[in-house]
Amino acid sequence: LAQGARLSRIAADRLQCELDVHQAIRAGLALCQQGDVLVFGCGSSISELTEALRPTRPELAQRIAAEAV
Repeated sequence: LAQGARLSRIAADRLQCELDVHQAIRAGLALCQQGDVLVFGCGSSISELTEALRPTRPELAQRIAAEAV
């Protein structure tokens, strides 16, 4: 993905590559502004999302976990 973004002439200072799924989700959320939509792909389960959110947004993590049941 990062290579494709570089090839599309996106400025290098606008790209971040984070291999840890929890850190990647947190980094993406930190860049979002009101009204933004964060789209991410994850090769595992919804628990990865809830665990990434738990330290900074525990109420949201709990809500997602409850709705995923």
